[in-house]
Amino acid sequence: MVIVGIGDVGTKIAAVSSKNLACECLLISNEKKDLEDQNCNSIFINSYSWINPSSYKIRSFGQSLESKIKSSIDRYSTVVLITNLADRCGTAIAPIISKISRQYPSKTVISFAIMPFRFEKDRIFQAGISLKRLRQSSDAIIVFDNDALLENNPDLSLEECHKIANVTLCEVISLVSSNYIEQDMNLLCTGRKDSRSAESHITDCLAMLYGNTDPNTVNRATLYVMSGTQLPIGTINSVVNTLQRIFKDEEAVEISLSVASSQDLKVHLLVSVKEKTRFDKYDPLGEIIPQEKTLDWEEMDSSPDIEITIPNIE
Repeated sequence: MVIVGIGDVGTKIAAVSSKNLACECLLISNEKKDLEDQNCNSIFINSYSWINPSSYKIRSFGQSLESKIKSSIDRYSTVVLITNLADRCGTAIAPIISKISRQYPSKTVISFAIMPFRFEKDRIFQAGISLKRLRQSSDAIIVFDNDALLENNPDLSLEECHKIANVTLCEVISLVSSNYIEQDMNLLCTGRKDSRSAESHITDCLAMLYGNTDPNTVNRATLYVMSGTQLPIGTINSVVNTLQRIFKDEEAVEISLSVASSQDLKVHLLVSVKEKTRFDKYDPLGEIIPQEKTLDWEEMDSSPDIEITIPNIE
């Protein structure tokens, strides 16, 4: 297995997760600082003289490195892809990696994506398009929505939101590596660290879920409970029964217990949904025009440098 981290956030999470799982990692970014001080293989996307390049421009530079990327992941049977789709490098390169990986029928591709805040208007559309491409070319995709977290915890600072997302993904990547994941859209919900009870954590998780989709569309739910050894088993049983009543299917809810090194209680809820989510609205035209009628969908948009010699005809 290889963990591929893209951009600022993706490289940080990938480096930590690869150490936790004792596996290989590959870091990809157009910023050299993202690749420094990490004991991992890396690929630098050179933007040359471009300052603050767009997602399309970064993608054009990344496409020129496809053979190098392919050789870096060729020998692995499982590719775990981690990206922040609020980041231009993430929206540009993540679909390329997943598409390359899917060229190998024997490979399993699991993608983890962080979605932008609602007020990041200039990033919403690109995030929606890239998520749609990732969903198409991944065996399973797990999405963490920054906006749903902030919406239900408006007193959090941006730094606190980012920290919660990063820590949650690192923990869940380690947990799901040995568990079954639905081959569809999976939404990752979590509770605040300062929540005092398992019930309050579940309330936070459900608030995030309701912000992203209708709970009636949940196909499968896995509850990850991380704590010391002091959590009463009756509390866990009560929480699971509550979720089963909400999702109206006793078989849909599973629980995974993990004894943490600290006594802090952490709860993560991973749900699989087959219906539409709020992210489908990030691409308004996608709601109107079916994908099979979208021109050049297979060829991703990019902005390559094309030099044209214009002769002097005076």
